Formats: sequence, structure tokens, C-alpha cells
Amino acid sequence: MLGVQLEHAGATYVGAYRWYNNGAALNDSFEVEVVLRPGTWAFEMYVDNASNGGTVTVAVDNGAGGFYPTAFLSHDSYNPTTSLNQRRTATLQIRGRDTIRRRLRFKVTGKNASSSGYQLSMRGFALRRTGDQS
Repeated sequence: MLGVQLEHAGATYVGAYRWYNNGAALNDSFEVEVVLRPGTWAFEMYVDNASNGGTVTVAVDNGAGGFYPTAFLSHDSYNPTTSLNQRRTATLQIRGRDTIRRRLRFKVTGKNASSSGYQLSMRGFALRRTGDQS
């Protein structure tokens, strides 16, 4: 299992173990490199939902320098009252023959009509291999 807690280290990080987009703009994004072997992976993401929450998507690179056009997870982090450390899950398929370095892109792609902003407050994520390539 691969687990990542996001630490504070620079202007875009606040508090302990949380990524927070201070500018809170549409299309804010960050990438994390992971090493994955082919197969099925369970993905878990831990986010805070709030009245200014944006919609975030998570995509994996295609191994050829770009990203797959469809994200494997989309989450609307709007909630009228703040709810901390909410768990979101998805399944990720990695194809191929070799273990390779991949990038996960976390991107703010919009917001709920009721949201007052595009904030993303993410505490961390985890990947756990659950099966061989199908």
C-alpha cells in the first residue's frame, strides 16, 4: 500500500498534513509521482468539504507524456457546513507489462452552484493494489 500525507512546506501548504489552494482558482492543480505496477488499485482520498469547496478531479498520466482524457475520480467538495476528513474512493486500472513511474493530477475543475469558491483542502490519499491486470 502507498499512503501519502501531505505536509506543510511552502506557500500552498497550511497546517499539518493538508494541501490547500490559497488562490482558489478554477484549474488549480498539483501532481504527485507514484510508482505502480500493472493491475487494479484501490484509491482513497481524504478531503475537507466546506461552503467554499470546489470540484476536484483525479487523473493518471497515460505513460506517454499526457493524461487520460477521463479522470478516474471526481468529487464535489461543497457542503453548507464544514465536514472534515471525508473519504472518497475509486478504482484505478494500470495497464502494461512493467512497473513504471506515473503522475496523479489533482485539479479543481469547477464548483457547485451553491459554493462560494474553488477551494480544495486535501489531507492525503492512499493506493492499495487489489488485483492483477485484467
